[in-house]
Amino acid sequence: MRNLLGQHFLKTRAPIELMLKSAKEEPAVDLILEVGPGQGALTQELAKTFPAVIAVEKDRQLAEWLKRNLEVEKFSATGGSPPAGRHGAPGGRNCEIITADILKIDWPKLVSGKSYALIANIPYYLTSRLIRVFLEADRQPSYMVLMVQKEVAERIVAEPPQMTLLSLSIQAYGKPKLIARVSKKEFLPQPEVDSAIIKISGISKDFFTKNKISEKEFFILAKTAFSQKRKQIINSLEKFYGSKNLAAAQIKKAALSPTSRPQELALTHWLKLLKT
Repeated sequence: MRNLLGQHFLKTRAPIELMLKSAKEEPAVDLILEVGPGQGALTQELAKTFPAVIAVEKDRQLAEWLKRNLEVEKFSATGGSPPAGRHGAPGGRNCEIITADILKIDWPKLVSGKSYALIANIPYYLTSRLIRVFLEADRQPSYMVLMVQKEVAERIVAEPPQMTLLSLSIQAYGKPKLIARVSKKEFLPQPEVDSAIIKISGISKDFFTKNKISEKEFFILAKTAFSQKRKQIINSLEKFYGSKNLAAAQIKKAALSPTSRPQELALTHWLKLLKT
């Protein structure tokens, strides 16, 4: 099977079992959405474990191969509801393969009216954008279990004083956790870097709604600061507040040091900078 679109296929079961174990620790959902199923190693096990699976594959040849060879019963997301249930094999039609680019289709329609989780071994180049799209969406997943590049995983779970814009953005919506590191030797073809399994649980927009702050304004503030992350916040936030004096006043009200740098601030600090 050819390798397109930056995909690397798992050749052992251990990482898949870790992903399944991590997912089964979460509250039950109606549907699992998988992105980039590749040769279906993960898809096969998801369909045995959860009530319903929709796997979206961009590569047409891979998608057609999966439709012919995947050893699970099929259902149509548009032609009836998948069987209900908690974790465990449903014993009915519970898997659909869709040929499409997940970022170009109306994926909220696929999960409409259902609780769902996103589980995937995703191409490295797609990681940050895919996570952002699903976290910012009106129809958020209940949780995500993802195989990503190890360095990206470490950025996602970073804490002060090593915070990144990515870790801050994700922590505003959920709780990221690094489940396990996965050697590049576990893949075929072998990538140049190691991978890691992460889970983002408790996904919601409660941070914004409960604190009555705008998602848009929060990310403008964060992106402004992290665009000059080597600078002290008194300088990097000057543009956001309109002047250095106003920035200094806001920073003082938030009880922060003007010499702090963006990577040193936790989520609660950014809230103070908006709420004061």
